Amino acid sequence: MEPHPKVNPPKIAHCPHCGNNTLQIVTHRQDFVEVIDETLEGQPIWDDRWLAILVCSTCKTPSIYKDEWDEEHQRWTTGLAYPVPLRAPSEVPAQIKEVFNEAISVLQRAPSLSAVGIRKCLEGVCDEQNAQGKSLAQRIAYLSSSGIIPKNLSEMMDTSRALGNIGAHFGKASVTAEEAKILIEFTLAIFEYIYVAPAKIEAVRKSLEKRKGM
Repeated sequence: MEPHPKVNPPKIAHCPHCGNNTLQIVTHRQDFVEVIDETLEGQPIWDDRWLAILVCSTCKTPSIYKDEWDEEHQRWTTGLAYPVPLRAPSEVPAQIKEVFNEAISVLQRAPSLSAVGIRKCLEGVCDEQNAQGKSLAQRIAYLSSSGIIPKNLSEMMDTSRALGNIGAHFGKASVTAEEAKILIEFTLAIFEYIYVAPAKIEAVRKSLEKRKGM
C-alpha cells in the first residue's frame, strides 16, 4: 500500500450545504487503522482511512469527508460522508436519473433552475409510462385516472409542474430553495412508488420462489 499523502483535504471545495465553491476550513482530522480480515495465508488485511471535519467559510456549516484506501485500484479515494449526497435511486431510468441529479446539483445556487429540472424529470416519467395528453398537466391526470399513481402523488406531480413553470418564465416570481427542496422530496416519493418499490417487490418474489424450490 502506498503511504497516505501528508496533506489535509482540499480547502477550496464545493459546499454541499450552500452550493458555493469556497474556502472549507479543516477543524479536525482523525486517522484510523484497524484489522478487518485476514488472507488465506493468515496475513492481516488492514482498513486504512481518515475522516475530516470541514466548515464552510460562507455558510458556517460543517461537512464530514472520508478518505479510504481502494485496494482494487491501489489508490486513496475521497468522498463526502455527511451530509449524505442526494441522488436518484438506481432503479430510475438512466435519462431521468441524469436530469434529477443535475437538478439537485444547482439547488442552492439556482433553485428556479432546479425546479425546471424537476419538471423535466416529470416529463421523462410521463414519457416512460406512456402517459397520454397534450400538456404535462393532462399527462399527469392520465397517470392518476389510469391507476398508475394514486391521487396524492398526482397532486405532488402537479404542484411540481406548476412551480417548474414559475422557474422557467422570466419575471418577478421565482422559486425559493425551500420550495425546490420540497419538489425534490416529492420527486423521490414518485420514484419510490413507480420504480423502487416494484423492483423490491419483484426481488422478494423471486427470493420466495427460490425458497419454494428448495
